[in-house]
Amino acid sequence: AKKKEEPKDGIASYRNKNYSEAVRILEEVLKVNPDSVNALYYNGLSHFELKNYDKAIQNLAKVKTGSALYEDAQQALAKAYIAKGDKMKAKE
Repeated sequence: AKKKEEPKDGIASYRNKNYSEAVRILEEVLKVNPDSVNALYYNGLSHFELKNYDKAIQNLAKVKTGSALYEDAQQALAKAYIAKGDKMKAKE
């Protein structure tokens, strides 16, 4: 059996700029734990780096209000909307 993917493995891949690997790991984590704030946040950032802006937005938008990464996720979300060229949405 392959080892269970952990958010920290995905985060390590993200920090090593290994974004597709990070996405692969974090998508697995999210299948098991769809509310994992770390997985959602770093999966969003990884997708952003891969220029998958829609996926980035989907993940970052799920980071819950009140969680430790909420503010960071909101900033990343604004960047993703801008990158997508959806400047009106970013201003809201």
